[in-house]
Amino acid sequence: MKRLIVEAPLPIEEAARWATDEERAAVRDFGDARKREYLAWRAIVRRTIGRDALIAYNSVGAPILTNYPFRITVSHCQGRIAVGISDRLCAVDIERIGRNFRRILSRYLSRKEQQLSAHPLFPAIAWCAKETLYKYAGRQGLDLLDDLHIDGISFSEAEARPMPHEALFGSDHTESAHYREAASDRCCGSLLAHCTGTASKTLYFYRTEEFIVVFLFE
Repeated sequence: MKRLIVEAPLPIEEAARWATDEERAAVRDFGDARKREYLAWRAIVRRTIGRDALIAYNSVGAPILTNYPFRITVSHCQGRIAVGISDRLCAVDIERIGRNFRRILSRYLSRKEQQLSAHPLFPAIAWCAKETLYKYAGRQGLDLLDDLHIDGISFSEAEARPMPHEALFGSDHTESAHYREAASDRCCGSLLAHCTGTASKTLYFYRTEEFIVVFLFE
């Protein structure tokens, strides 16, 4: 199983219907934005695999399922939530394109990495790629600049070809409204990246409206 769901967060009241009593109690004192994010991604998980899904956190603070044999990964930014669900390791990150990544470029990209691409979206893609790799590594204390490295990026025919169905969802995916939306997006491609001391992994990226999504499914 591979699922990648990217969508606007549900209204708080609707998302809360998918939450447990404990979760509804936990968000009682949250601000609206935090409450909406907290409840909305849980609603996506349960809507996808089952209302009875139990969600907890592991020792490094990553969300896990305790009663289903699936891995989950979550990312959110203002206006969008990305959730990956798989029977193997997976990771995802999403960010708004309008964020000023160039202001902090030297904090997460080496000089060599900065020269990999002159594409205007590369700073956003690279940030999301390193965040995705960080989540995939599953270890605390990794530094985006010193420990996580981008080896190459390909925009091959990205302006003319949608992200392949298999890369996004796996061969068992039944077409959804989200897939139809994603298939119409044109900025897509792949990166090679690695954590110090490990082999390179292939990450995929695509643009949906004003957001960049980077994901890794084993």
